[in-house]
Amino acid sequence: MLIEIVVPGSEHEIRLIDDAFGKVCNAVTDLSMLVRTLAAKLLGTMKLVSPKFLYQTLDKKLMSNMRRKVSIFF
Repeated sequence: MLIEIVVPGSEHEIRLIDDAFGKVCNAVTDLSMLVRTLAAKLLGTMKLVSPKFLYQTLDKKLMSNMRRKVSIFF
């Protein structure tokens, strides 16, 4: 059973599994190695995350960290 909740102050609904996935993705960049390790393990166990939310979250959170940062010197 998938549970949806209404986002406070909005008419939008979000599935709890999608919200949890986004929060765990944020934990992947935590300062603590223990938290990062646990977050990565949890990501591997999460099922039924909607593909649209999965792609959107990974693109914004994880893939942006892989882009090369270019320094411009004047």
